[in-house]
Amino acid sequence: MRKVFITTFTIAMTTALLMGCGSEGSEKNVLKETVSTVTVGEASEETKNKETENPGMTDTASIGGRLESDETNVGDGMPAFTTTDLDGNEVTNDIFAKKDLTVLNVWGTFCGPCIEEMPELGAWAKELPENVQLIGFVSDIADLNDTDAVYMAKTIAEEANADFPQLIGGGADFSDFMSGIIGVPTTFFIDRNGNFIGEPIVGAYVEQYKENVKNYLAEMGK
Repeated sequence: MRKVFITTFTIAMTTALLMGCGSEGSEKNVLKETVSTVTVGEASEETKNKETENPGMTDTASIGGRLESDETNVGDGMPAFTTTDLDGNEVTNDIFAKKDLTVLNVWGTFCGPCIEEMPELGAWAKELPENVQLIGFVSDIADLNDTDAVYMAKTIAEEANADFPQLIGGGADFSDFMSGIIGVPTTFFIDRNGNFIGEPIVGAYVEQYKENVKNYLAEMGK
């Protein structure tokens, strides 16, 4: 059964970030506590109604107000890009050539369903075959200078035991790509040439991600 998220998460996160006037250690403790308590509490009627309409999804209005249509429209493949992971290591679109299949999970630090599915994704990443990789794509971080959001993303991943790469996805190289995404989490399936395989899954449906990977590998005879 899915955990229920508190509706005050965005407010709590904002409050935590505004408390940076104290010491660095105190700020980190506040952020860590905010992440730890995000799955506790009873949802409001507004949240329940929204989850009924869009199960497992948070819309991109919180990122940049780009909720323009009911369909994801991001073209046929990933754009050429240069970005970094959360530790500052440079990453380009060459990363897809390393595996036959990449599962790219686009998420945001503000997104309850994204955070909720992270532990399951972390466990799944450890079970994937050698020719498949799982990569996180943090949509609401522009660069490493956004230190509060970087810390939040790292904390979410660490507490979920999600030990797979997390790319910074808010840079200019991804502006067109992100403009076509209607909500997060959105999960893409990408071949070694950077092309999308089938349709992305909008919403937190880990079992469906697994089924897609299984079917693709079976079709490829791998």
